[in-house]
Amino acid sequence: MSASSRAEIDAPIELVWKVIHDLESRDFSGSRDRAEAAAREAVIRMGVLERFDLSGKVAVVTGASSGLGVAVAQAMVEAGADVALGARRLNKLQETQRLVERAGRRGLAVQTDITSVEQCQAFLAQTIAAFGRVDILVNNVGVVGEYHRATEDPPEHFRSMIDLHINGDYWMSQAAAPVMAPGSSIINISSVMALTTAKMPAAGYAGVKRVCSD
Repeated sequence: MSASSRAEIDAPIELVWKVIHDLESRDFSGSRDRAEAAAREAVIRMGVLERFDLSGKVAVVTGASSGLGVAVAQAMVEAGADVALGARRLNKLQETQRLVERAGRRGLAVQTDITSVEQCQAFLAQTIAAFGRVDILVNNVGVVGEYHRATEDPPEHFRSMIDLHINGDYWMSQAAAPVMAPGSSIINISSVMALTTAKMPAAGYAGVKRVCSD
């Protein structure tokens, strides 16, 4: 492990122990349980931005033109990251980019169809050219598609679900991994429909999102 990676891991640990030591009225001597309880309390007391500080990091978010993708991008920005945004709808993607930039971070909008290996690779190449690094990949794309029961789902529809949600996430991860340093993160967004269909006949979507959750 590199010195910089070790330092990134040590930083939050040092903050936890600083809070513990500040609790001078407590006596931790001879009680590991009390010390561990205080450590847990210290983590709870830490603010969200202290625990998830992404200053100097670069996040790549797919499906960033609407819905959850926009919310993920905003959360990354609030934590201090610059964000590369990918989706098929460029006009909506550019709206997300403006949200990122108005919040004081750098944004990059790249029209991307993640079912294309070449477009995934181009997206990451443009991100590296613009920001010089990638620390986080959020595979967020999600399209419910047509509503069919599992016994009635047309093969071409189910194949399209696999191509977008499973193959697409794989191609993005394959493009990103070679440029991500040790300690980076790849996050695959699943769906509540991977656990329960809520009586909605979207068998294809539920099936592929279950794969994403495993």
